[in-house]
Amino acid sequence: MNCKLASIVFAIVLSAASAAAQPAIEVSDTLDFGTVVPEQKLNELASVHGKVIVRNNGDSVLVISDMHPSCGCTTPKLEKDTISPGEQTTLNVGLNLPTLNGELNKTVSIYSNDPKHPVKVLHIHADVQRPIQLSSSFIPFNKGVVGDTILGTLRVSIFGTEPITLETEVHGSKLVLISPAKATLKPGESMELTVGYVADRQGVFSVQVFLKTSAKGYESFDIRGYGTVDAKE
Repeated sequence: MNCKLASIVFAIVLSAASAAAQPAIEVSDTLDFGTVVPEQKLNELASVHGKVIVRNNGDSVLVISDMHPSCGCTTPKLEKDTISPGEQTTLNVGLNLPTLNGELNKTVSIYSNDPKHPVKVLHIHADVQRPIQLSSSFIPFNKGVVGDTILGTLRVSIFGTEPITLETEVHGSKLVLISPAKATLKPGESMELTVGYVADRQGVFSVQVFLKTSAKGYESFDIRGYGTVDAKE
């Protein structure tokens, strides 16, 4: 084989090898924070932070060109956006938590030059459980008639790591407290906050109940209650 032909063959082989080389992104599909119990007050920003490894399993440089979180409450930040073959980097994820309890599901879309997976989606999950959770934002009352004591019930649940003392106050001659005025609950326990409305006339009524607690940042709840009284037959 002459030198010219050898050079041509070498160029073809090198070109084929270059064409076959490509990056391959590897990143977890899920970042699960599990149950999160914020310690901050309701008017203070609460957040959680996690890390996800991004690896290049290909044989050419992987470039992360962009990341799109599903909302402004999610903050993704890469330690570096260019990853050599066989190397990895860390994706730091911050998630701001809402004031309400419940499951939180967000995503981050990761864009790269991986020809097979140009977009990878990271699913983020957290179950927000603040130290005190009310089953409703108001007290729902049963329906009743004039002359009845109509009951309204709200469940109070305790999370976190410390016992919490609860004190309930009612105001007004038509409202009576059925459940204990004071109770101390351990994490994982709950109680029924039950009050009775003495119905003396038909129509819609509203009441106000005050719940005081020993939990920092949750010292007082102003809870409203609503119901309807029918005429006695």
